[in-house]
Amino acid sequence: MNSFGAMIKHHRKQAGLTQEQLAEKLDVSTIAVQNWESGKNRIRQEKLLKLSYLFHIPLETLIHEMLMSEETDSQDCFPYFLFDEETNEIVRTLHLTMSQQELFGILYIYHAEFLDRKEMDSSNLREDLKLIPYEFVSRFGSINLLNIAEGLYHVLQYVQTNFLVRVLRLNPEKEFDVCRLPMELICDFIDSGYKRLDESDWDASLAPALWFHDINMHKAKKLLPELKKGAVHLTNGWWANDLCEDVPLWLICYDDHIPTYFQCRRSDMPEWYHDRERFRKEWNNYHNPAIIRHGIEQFVDYKENERAEWILSINSKGEELLKWFENKS
Repeated sequence: MNSFGAMIKHHRKQAGLTQEQLAEKLDVSTIAVQNWESGKNRIRQEKLLKLSYLFHIPLETLIHEMLMSEETDSQDCFPYFLFDEETNEIVRTLHLTMSQQELFGILYIYHAEFLDRKEMDSSNLREDLKLIPYEFVSRFGSINLLNIAEGLYHVLQYVQTNFLVRVLRLNPEKEFDVCRLPMELICDFIDSGYKRLDESDWDASLAPALWFHDINMHKAKKLLPELKKGAVHLTNGWWANDLCEDVPLWLICYDDHIPTYFQCRRSDMPEWYHDRERFRKEWNNYHNPAIIRHGIEQFVDYKENERAEWILSINSKGEELLKWFENKS
């Protein structure tokens, strides 16, 4: 399925239509709709006009998406193999046209409250559209502006405002598309750039939730190459026991969140290092098997051998992700 097919499928579901019902409204066969969504066939222009009306999407956006989908697959960098198809369907729809980006920039400059809200609400967006200068409205026309805003609203349901600002400022002349970002920015998006599910206030009837299952891509990028060189003996007896003293430092000092005194050589430790009980307590607060595995559980195996040693090693999905890192570097 390409991004255009994913877009049709996503908006069809949002409209509460089956493939058969959409086919009936467009006066085509169900097979035709299936082929559009799978990316097998290209949709004709007159049907694009009907889709634009049915889904309340600007024709410009549909044409742009269709053309983007026809470009080579090598431009699409997203690691789809890590996630389920429902998640990937959402990701494929997270892109903006230049008109939507310009609208976003104006709303950001005018401090639109909509952009700072944790929960998206289209009524708040309508209020913030009153901030838009008349020159911008007249340039696109009021109704077309509403369509542009609707596309922006969809993306901002899933993308953090600060992340979008950072990406657009890096390359203001390039259209935003999560799937075609450089590897480092894709990792940033998965780690911290998307709006996380809050089950207490997320309304699944309005939009499906995006959830990356606490994957830490930057942690995986640093640790998987080392685990590829060989498995690591973490602890003995029980999986959650204290770490062995010879656990390599690269495994426990992979980022800046570890206190600096744990990144020092032992000879450089503070004076209280010699208070063994206190040191062991502090060490175990920051270093234990659960913390080490957090964010990379999908990519490693943690198993007990015949000597009651718990061993951490890279698994097949970790190998696949490592290849993705290497190919995108």
